[in-house]
Amino acid sequence: MAGPEGHDFTYVAEEDLSSSQWAAVVHSSSTDYRVRLPAAAEASRVAGILQDKPVLGQSARVRKLGLSYAYASGAITRGDSLEVADASGNLRTAQANIGTLVGIAEESVADGERFILLLTLVELDRLTALSSSSSSSSSSSSSSSSSSSSSSSSSSSSSSSSSSSSSSSSSSSSSSSSSSSSSSSSSSSSST
Repeated sequence: MAGPEGHDFTYVAEEDLSSSQWAAVVHSSSTDYRVRLPAAAEASRVAGILQDKPVLGQSARVRKLGLSYAYASGAITRGDSLEVADASGNLRTAQANIGTLVGIAEESVADGERFILLLTLVELDRLTALSSSSSSSSSSSSSSSSSSSSSSSSSSSSSSSSSSSSSSSSSSSSSSSSSSSSSSSSSSSSST
């Protein structure tokens, strides 16, 4: 029977991983396209779940997307978000907003059992930083939007007051021109 399906990527094993099939592995800190076991729980930069058993220097097939097997550290309930539990690459229910959210459990299992998960691979500390940055810029944007509104309304009230003063000045100039035209008409009739 074939295992769960997904998309794999080939790396090189930076250490002996021959007893680590179905373990979470992390990117090498020194060399591209190399993977190793995590140093501790709540690991960041998880590459995926190891699908085979490579020794040092061999190709390592790592599941990055889709469904995979993994081993539980502690009881896991179907639907739980999962993180790296230990330096063996086992997974546990996520407990903090740091490290990598590795995936979502597809089934409930007891400690030490193999189970299926849906891989997500989201860096929680980066996501938290993006979320904080997004809410900061959204609150600064709404404050600049409200200050822009108030300056636009004060500008429109000053333009309406200047338009009313210009209309009163034009009406006074037209009444003064009409009175001057009536006085010139009365002087022309008296000269006849």
